[in-house]
Amino acid sequence: MKVTDPVCKMVIDDKDAVATSTYKGITYYFCSKACKEDFDKNPESFISRMPKMEEMIAAIAEKGSEHPLAEAIIKRANMMGLSRPDYETFEAIPGHGVMVVYEGKEILIGNRRLMKDRGIPYENKEAIISDLEEKGNTVMIVAREKKLMGFIAVADTLKENAGDVIKGLKTL
Repeated sequence: MKVTDPVCKMVIDDKDAVATSTYKGITYYFCSKACKEDFDKNPESFISRMPKMEEMIAAIAEKGSEHPLAEAIIKRANMMGLSRPDYETFEAIPGHGVMVVYEGKEILIGNRRLMKDRGIPYENKEAIISDLEEKGNTVMIVAREKKLMGFIAVADTLKENAGDVIKGLKTL
């Protein structure tokens, strides 16, 4: 699979990595020993510049989906230069979200109903979800291994000619 060296941002195949480091349970791949050494001195300085874990998880999970919200996530992942490795299992759950198994771990992305059905508590974050929705976002809840990871908020933007279209519809 394609991975990004967190130090120099070079995209490499994980099999071609010169070195790896595991930090907080995540394996990072490096194109050179020098990059690995820099990372090992202060991993947080490089991780803080990397995409958030929930964005990476979402990009993996939504890879197989054809839903418009998935397209938005994939577009963002492409803009961020995220690689989207293959998952072992993909299941679309109509009206609720998706479930994938990646590296043996179950990842869910979906709405409140999906999380409730799968026994993933999110209620203590309801204020955050509601606030995002009140601002016009569609909120997708991201969970991995039955643990809430975060949220992805997607907002639709109005086209420049939206006002003209509405005026035209009113005259019908």
